[in-house]
Amino acid sequence: MKIIVVSIFLSLSFFKIHSQEFLWSSIENGFANEKYIPIDNIPNELLSLYDQYNFSYILPKMEKKKFINSMNNSGVNMNIISWIDDLTFFAMQTKIENVPTIAIYSIEKNYIHLFFFSNESIDVGYYKVVQPNTSKVVLEKTIKTIIN
Repeated sequence: MKIIVVSIFLSLSFFKIHSQEFLWSSIENGFANEKYIPIDNIPNELLSLYDQYNFSYILPKMEKKKFINSMNNSGVNMNIISWIDDLTFFAMQTKIENVPTIAIYSIEKNYIHLFFFSNESIDVGYYKVVQPNTSKVVLEKTIKTIIN
């Protein structure tokens, strides 16, 4: 799993993200200094982030194969995540265009979902159609849909 996390850090450069700090994951017994959050607690964790930050972004879900190909074409080898079939979440504190941001990755068998939380508006790469301030109801429904 450590290789996956490193690959995810590298992939974030695709979204103009720099200076990452790993916060937590849904992988039990992952890194020694990593906080573990069970999948059942992820909705509460993301809703708590929603309450703490002024802006929230839910990027459209991406097909994992297309995401991997896109990342590979941009020079970042993401083949390591192709074998993840079980739902897995990672959280990182990072900066997007110098704006402190919490980035949440949700990886499952066929899709990847990205969530961003910040106190300032950010440009999340090629997803310029994404509007800030997703409603709490939409966030909660999206998370529950992913988990169930």
